[in-house]
Amino acid sequence: MNKPQRIQRRSDRGFKLPPNTVCVTRETKWGNPFAVVEHNGVFAVLGEVRGETYCFGPFIDRAEAANQAVELFDEKILANIDGVAEAIADLRGKNLACFCPIGQPCHADLLLEICSEPQP
Repeated sequence: MNKPQRIQRRSDRGFKLPPNTVCVTRETKWGNPFAVVEHNGVFAVLGEVRGETYCFGPFIDRAEAANQAVELFDEKILANIDGVAEAIADLRGKNLACFCPIGQPCHADLLLEICSEPQP
């Protein structure tokens, strides 16, 4: 069996997810609520979780901001889910698709890491 991998989701007309792939983009229950935004060449991370608004930055490049967004996803979302391993059972063994470019920081990589941990 091949190791699950991150797939770059595209919005091209006719694009279909490969078999055994779950979409974890922002609009899904597994989406990262922390978005990287850019204004005049400066990047920030914005998000809202349980009615609380977050803004982090400025960052000089998109990768640094994306790393912060992934860390916030881990800290604010995953760290607050009781029994994360059980909660992500539907992702285990699946490829995960997100719009983030391959090779760039993405919360899907974190989810893949958690899904690959041995089950209790």
